[in-house]
Amino acid sequence: MLGIGRGTVEDLVKNGAHVIAVGQNAANLDVLKKSLPSGSVTTVACNLGDWDATRAALEPILNRVPVHGLVNNAAVADTEPFLEMTKESLVR
Repeated sequence: MLGIGRGTVEDLVKNGAHVIAVGQNAANLDVLKKSLPSGSVTTVACNLGDWDATRAALEPILNRVPVHGLVNNAAVADTEPFLEMTKESLVR
């Protein structure tokens, strides 16, 4: 995770957030996690272009912890509530 995504995660953590960072490159996610305070970031590596794989990877986490916000750094903008988003609203 590089650039805007990494900077966003770092700023959120500095401001007290626990971040679930999702990306396709496990090595980059590991570097990010190691660079931040222990326990401040949960990383999930998955193919974001595969709706079902992404949902399967995130569902166990989202069933355990509340989500208070979403920062989408993948050039998609939608105004519907995160937990109510459908595959059709994200896959265009």
